Amino acid sequence: MYKLLFWIIIIAGIVLYIRHQMKKSQREDQGATPPATHTTKTARCEYCGLHLPEDEAVRRDDKTFCSWEHADAWHKQSKR
Repeated sequence: MYKLLFWIIIIAGIVLYIRHQMKKSQREDQGATPPATHTTKTARCEYCGLHLPEDEAVRRDDKTFCSWEHADAWHKQSKR
């Protein structure tokens, strides 16, 4: 009876050790690949300070704006 219990405990220990090693290697494999990141260049509106994607920004006289209205307002304000 004790021999059977001994072998059951040994086999259970081996199975738990193998499962632990498999989970550990899976975690290392997942950590090896960096997450995909998508970066977009942003621009800041000179008038209101809003940050927006650079391809959506309005350019006027080497300044960046979020809209034509802010470009006009900034130029009217700066000429005073």
